[in-house]
Amino acid sequence: MTAYSNAFPADLSPLNPNGFTFKVSRLPDTTFFVQSVNLPGINLGEFMQATPLVASPIPGEIITYQDLSVEFQVDAQMINWKAIHDWMIGLGYPEKHEQYLSYLTSDEKAKISEISQNYSDATLQVLSGQNTPVKTFTFVDCFPTALDPIQFESKMQDVMMVSARATFKFTYYNIS
Repeated sequence: MTAYSNAFPADLSPLNPNGFTFKVSRLPDTTFFVQSVNLPGINLGEFMQATPLVASPIPGEIITYQDLSVEFQVDAQMINWKAIHDWMIGLGYPEKHEQYLSYLTSDEKAKISEISQNYSDATLQVLSGQNTPVKTFTFVDCFPTALDPIQFESKMQDVMMVSARATFKFTYYNIS
């Protein structure tokens, strides 16, 4: 028999989808322009335990997270877009190996270990209807994996703001 409770939650307010702040430590010029960000899903692996009658799923031990996707307005000088672009070029060095060396020796990262220079933490702060923090999600060791194309059009009648979407991988996130 199902237990029934007529107790009401202490707070009946729904979560506000436009109440958030998002920042990537390494991308300060992007913070102000963020328009949307997803809270990535989480998956727990499983394996099937075979029995003579039925295969039973057993919880696994490896957690995987879906991608962190951020949409942002591109500033007039394309500084925020270029910061993500340059980070990816530094990690992938498509033309020559010296691109990675140049990336490693750029000024603000000079005192950080080589491997940690590839990553940056990010923070998603969810706000209440009164703009007070409800939860803070800290994404550990983020790095960009995709920067979607920007579409330029001369036939548009209204001036639209240019947006871009970046996708990040991360190791895990903490909730506080």
